Amino acid sequence: MSYVMYVSLQEDDKISTFDVDSATGELTPARELALSGGPAPLAVSPERRFLYAARRGSKELSSFRIDSGDGSLEMI
Repeated sequence: MSYVMYVSLQEDDKISTFDVDSATGELTPARELALSGGPAPLAVSPERRFLYAARRGSKELSSFRIDSGDGSLEMI
């Protein structure tokens, strides 16, 4: 799996994904995922298969499967 950074943008109701160059640390914007309810705290499972996003505005928790190839997210 490549290195990926996930950033919650609470005011914009989305999660942004950046590809990380393992040699230089350079970030490249990759994807955005709309997620209503003010996504804020994010957590990745130890095996890097799942991402969990707390949604402050709606007081919910969302779960995503992380694609092992490109780091994209699929809600489950």
